Amino acid sequence: MGQRQPFSAADDSAWLSHLVDTMDRVEQMHDEPCDEVLMSAMMARLQSPATTFGDMIRSGDLLELSF
Repeated sequence: MGQRQPFSAADDSAWLSHLVDTMDRVEQMHDEPCDEVLMSAMMARLQSPATTFGDMIRSGDLLELSF
């Protein structure tokens, strides 16, 4: 199994920039109504025990977001 390469300052900056952009888009959606079925599914998922990313991939339990 290969070793991970350390992140560079550019990687950190790109990740943070992407996070800020996402938060800006979420803020713009603040007044849009939410789908009750999706909100119920999300709340149920948040209340369940934590799983690893690998567990989610194997089960197909990934939430896909699109903006």
